Amino acid sequence: MFACVNVLVRRRLPIPTSALVPSGAPVYDRLMSMGLQVATDVSVARPRRAVIDEAWRRIGPGLEVLSSTDGGPLRRTVKRIIDPLVLRLRVNPQFSTPILAGDAAAAVDALIAAHGRELVLTAGWFSYLKKARRRLRITTGNAQEMYFPVCFELAVTVGEPPADADTVAETMLLELHGDRDRTAGAVLTDHLSDPAVVDKLTRQLAASWGDVSPGGAIMGPFLSGLPAVLGPADDHSSRGARQRVWSALIADETPFNLGALARDEMSVLPWSIVDVGLSSVAPQQRPTVLGEQRGERPLDRTVAERVRATLRRGLDQTEPLTSPCCATRRWTARVRHGACSAKIGRPP
Repeated sequence: MFACVNVLVRRRLPIPTSALVPSGAPVYDRLMSMGLQVATDVSVARPRRAVIDEAWRRIGPGLEVLSSTDGGPLRRTVKRIIDPLVLRLRVNPQFSTPILAGDAAAAVDALIAAHGRELVLTAGWFSYLKKARRRLRITTGNAQEMYFPVCFELAVTVGEPPADADTVAETMLLELHGDRDRTAGAVLTDHLSDPAVVDKLTRQLAASWGDVSPGGAIMGPFLSGLPAVLGPADDHSSRGARQRVWSALIADETPFNLGALARDEMSVLPWSIVDVGLSSVAPQQRPTVLGEQRGERPLDRTVAERVRATLRRGLDQTEPLTSPCCATRRWTARVRHGACSAKIGRPP
């Protein structure tokens, strides 16, 4: 038995790495030497986050409000300042990879270092904007998300905060929050308070109402796909199938064609717009821009009320609300309800 063990010991396999280092050195020293050699070989490629972090720390003090507790840049600092404004990833996509090659890492490091003064001034301006935010009692929006780019702009265009920096900060915040904090309904009301706007919309609606006509697409495939979308989907496979059918249905011309046919009393629809609760009368009547509604059903409402409903459902409240925005939503709502042709009247 002992002879068998001796044979196994004598025939054991060698350490795979032993051939890479001199045999005279101790095993531990040889393995450490090998590890250092491997680290040197891969040092040309570095993690992007590490490159940014090291360049940031070398700028020195003054960046505290833009930094995390460990001294590195905040995630929002990278997202809102470094990536879009310092590294400019849209024109320098080579700086966006998780692992940066040696030349890209050196360029990233140099760009951040070159903007060190602007970044320190950005931190200073952010302190002024935060104080102005408290004075103005502004509570909407995330201060870092909204103000970081503005502070960098001030650092580049103005430089050191002047004696009237508090006034400058308040002016910037009032300009930034002016339309953003208004509700979609308030902007729409202002837009429609001008009689000239209402008159123009009324004339456009009258012209486009007569332009709508159904296409020649057959309705059978659309109608046969409705049970698949409206039916149950209890497992992953059936949910995937339902999503594929839904994607095909929303790209079909049939909904628009049905809306066009609904205004013609001679047309035959698969169902009555009165029976399904879309309208209180058939055929569908041309809506008014403003005024009294004919009823409480969706197609009885004025164009303004339809747009309000669309804004409430679909508008991202972080998007600045402007008249062009309302115009686009108004056009979308009108096409969806068959109030105008999708080929004309789209805002720029």
